[in-house]
Amino acid sequence: MGIPCYFSHIIKTYSNIIRNLLHFKNNRLFRFHNLYLDSNSIIYDVVRELETKNTEKGISMSIDVFEKSVIDNVLLAIEGYCRVVSPTKVFYIAFDGDAPMAKKIQQKMRRYKSHFMSTLNLEPATTETTVNSKWNTNEISPGTAFMNNLSSRVHSYFANKEKELNVDKIIVSCSNMKGEGEHKIFEHVRQCATTDDNIAIYGLDADLFMLSMYHLDLCRNIYVFREAPEFIKSSIPLKQQNTGSNLYCIDIQILCSGVLSEMNCLFFDKHRLRDYLLLCHFLGNDFVPHTPVLNLRTSGMSLLVDSYRECIGSKEGKFLISKETKEIEWPNVMKVLERIAKMERDILIEEMDKRRRWKGRFTGKQDEMKDAPMLLRAKEEYINPKEDGWRTRYKKALGNVESVDNYKRVIDGVNKYYDTGELTVYSKSRYGPLLTEVVRSDHSCVTTTPSMVLTELDIMPKKEDKFEIEMSYMRYDWEGEVKIWD
Repeated sequence: MGIPCYFSHIIKTYSNIIRNLLHFKNNRLFRFHNLYLDSNSIIYDVVRELETKNTEKGISMSIDVFEKSVIDNVLLAIEGYCRVVSPTKVFYIAFDGDAPMAKKIQQKMRRYKSHFMSTLNLEPATTETTVNSKWNTNEISPGTAFMNNLSSRVHSYFANKEKELNVDKIIVSCSNMKGEGEHKIFEHVRQCATTDDNIAIYGLDADLFMLSMYHLDLCRNIYVFREAPEFIKSSIPLKQQNTGSNLYCIDIQILCSGVLSEMNCLFFDKHRLRDYLLLCHFLGNDFVPHTPVLNLRTSGMSLLVDSYRECIGSKEGKFLISKETKEIEWPNVMKVLERIAKMERDILIEEMDKRRRWKGRFTGKQDEMKDAPMLLRAKEEYINPKEDGWRTRYKKALGNVESVDNYKRVIDGVNKYYDTGELTVYSKSRYGPLLTEVVRSDHSCVTTTPSMVLTELDIMPKKEDKFEIEMSYMRYDWEGEVKIWD
């Protein structure tokens, strides 16, 4: 799911979960035992800051000098976080390595989109050996010369540095080691953390919140922290601002309590948190294709929670995830989706009318590129749920809509992924089936998985490839999905 959208949603809903990092630093009785860095985001931050600085000062660098400067600053940033948080037991530095197939497909789409957006830059072209504009962030990929160089530098920089940083153990897992950074982190949590450890995890990926909530039964004191980005600053309580630090922690235990309170089920049970996390997958994310009626930007989350409360939460001992096996109880899931499916057409009609009104009020002063999904709505108008046959037109207009069987297979696989770190299923589609089709299917889960292999070279954009950005039912241009033409 969209990171800014998800992050903003939880902050606005549960503002009491935010604490400035100094809140913990000023408590003499509190110590962070483990610090985990999901470090890829640090590279992007450093690149952005360095490019901004170079642009403002008119500095031109060779690519080699630019990349060396990026690595130098990444090392300093990583060390800086350790000195600020001051973990006593473990300092774990993780970068993304070779990812599961589902993630590789998503990365491929993201890189094609990044490549396309870069072609819209109207600034004069630069030479191949200097960096006057944007550096190609596709280099932040396992196996590239840049990442290999970074990995080597990180290992050597933090070798035998435990005494200097006053921590028992430093662990480095770079891009040459398999797995996404966040899943490497939680593999270590599952194996080594104790129930009462105070854990700080750096990053802004929505997966970090989901994974932290999944693992709260193993470690009760998990805090996700990061600098406050512009899009959530207005949501931070005033008493937490202006404290001298721009690092904010999200208390996962309080967040989970807030979620259970929001669910407001007749029969309270902490296990319902697992059900809530499963519901979140139906909103779509890097692995699960989006279905238009379940959109976090509109009413998707409330639709799911309200339906769950009525169909499952009102029944004692009834859940979406089995307490015993942790498997999905698909008949119960279908009860939740059936209630929403009955409203699906009306919801899409209401959303279509809202989007029509927005387009009618467009003055031209807004950012036309950013708002492109609200302006270029030909396919949505063609689908038009007000007229019969709209379900057929949905498939025809969007093309390659995910099959019901694979949609359920992916949901099941992703649910296991957050528990185990293993993901063997994937979706090549970015639009999910309509719920009216899902609820008409067999109420079991298909377990057969297709086979496919992608290398790092396969997910890099190629000049000869042709593709388009599909923006139907999106809000902003960056949410668009890539469709590569065969």
